[in-house]
Amino acid sequence: GSILRLIDVDRNLSTFAGPGSWNDADMMEVGNGMSFDEDKSHFSLWCILSSPLIAGNDLTKMSADTLKILTNKHAIAVNQDPLGNQATVKWESANQTLQVWSKTLVGGDVAVVMLQRDKGSASITARWSDLGITGKYTVYDLWNDGKPIGSFDQEFTATVAEHGVAMVVLEKATVSQVASWPRK
Repeated sequence: GSILRLIDVDRNLSTFAGPGSWNDADMMEVGNGMSFDEDKSHFSLWCILSSPLIAGNDLTKMSADTLKILTNKHAIAVNQDPLGNQATVKWESANQTLQVWSKTLVGGDVAVVMLQRDKGSASITARWSDLGITGKYTVYDLWNDGKPIGSFDQEFTATVAEHGVAMVVLEKATVSQVASWPRK
């Protein structure tokens, strides 16, 4: 629906984004009737797009799930990264229902959102060649408290729920693995 329409508009505006110049994808609708996975997708996309995070739900009546999404410090760290880059689509399926979005973070880490826009779950692969990187990277799961999934070279594949996302950060594996991203 409207969330996908907004990211489709924003996807070509990355050259206009940066410190002091944010592309506002609109007020968020997290907690206003979408599924948990859809709310996570919405928040993840706003974070990786570096869009202002303006809650549009009733804060006095939000569920524990909504609060968990809106206060995910790992996703917020991607949104607040000092470089201020806006993610771009690095790969998408022929019918545009599966997408890989990414942006470079300060220090060279790479934030990635793998989006399933359609019904059913799907395997989505983020290939280093699409992301413009090479070598071995530690992959951190931002929806599992920023914990490391493992080290990968060339690609990382996730099973993504209907209308869901996998949101990860890739960090050069030459750096010692930490218990949770971002580093303290």
